[in-house]
Amino acid sequence: MSGLRCLAFRALAAVLISGPWLALAWGEPLSDSLPSSRGSGSVAESAPAPPATEAACCGDPDVPSYGTKIDFGSLPSGQEVTTQFRSLGVLFGHGGSSSAAATYVYPDGSRPPCPTRLVLSAAPHYSGWEFFLFVDPAQAKWATVDKVGASVGYCDAAHSCFLAAYDVDGNLIGIDRNPDPGFAFLSVQSSYHNISCVLIGDCAAGQPTCTPDPSGSATNCVTFSTPTSIARSLPPPSSVPMPTAPLPAPMTGSTGQVLLAAILIVSGIWGVAFARRRARA
Repeated sequence: MSGLRCLAFRALAAVLISGPWLALAWGEPLSDSLPSSRGSGSVAESAPAPPATEAACCGDPDVPSYGTKIDFGSLPSGQEVTTQFRSLGVLFGHGGSSSAAATYVYPDGSRPPCPTRLVLSAAPHYSGWEFFLFVDPAQAKWATVDKVGASVGYCDAAHSCFLAAYDVDGNLIGIDRNPDPGFAFLSVQSSYHNISCVLIGDCAAGQPTCTPDPSGSATNCVTFSTPTSIARSLPPPSSVPMPTAPLPAPMTGSTGQVLLAAILIVSGIWGVAFARRRARA
């Protein structure tokens, strides 16, 4: 009997010791060891993550469904996402273009568990831009949608994250940016039903296209209307070019205010001088 008790205690000790390592191997890392796209340090050091109502979870009321919604928490951590969702009419990363960044399922400790913290992240993690395109599920044809959106974050500054939608020729149809720091549901809609591909991401220092977000961001809850096949053939990924970077964001904060004030002052001075010259004439 004592031998059985000893064996039981050893088994219990093994479970207690190996439990955290099993969690790392089979799912997400422990919450206090997760990497984070939030700029205030690690999860353990930073302030609590924003409430789920800030568009961080796929079930949040601020994250609508346009018909199809993909939660990447259903895939194992570390898996590259390419053609897994072809049956839904969408290809991600290298599944759509060899020129795109490799795109993976990756944990983001800045998000609340809903029920996981696994998201879509292009390499390098949090800094790469997520790319996907719409395709006919059954044949090599482009497809188009009229609505597309996603939960993007953590955005450390206003206008630091973007979602840009393009037509089949790479022309920019529309772009949406986060109005405030935190998580945001970003979306583009087109009455012409001509959205064929999408870029989602943020900007690092030195990139002129939008406000820098030094800690980057990630994507989840990609949603879109039903893809409609068009007559245009979709070439292999090696022949699909990436669309151009999105347009610059509007300036915010003190820099924009100072410039606006300077413009107003110069305009005022010019107006007074013009009025005086006209009075003298």
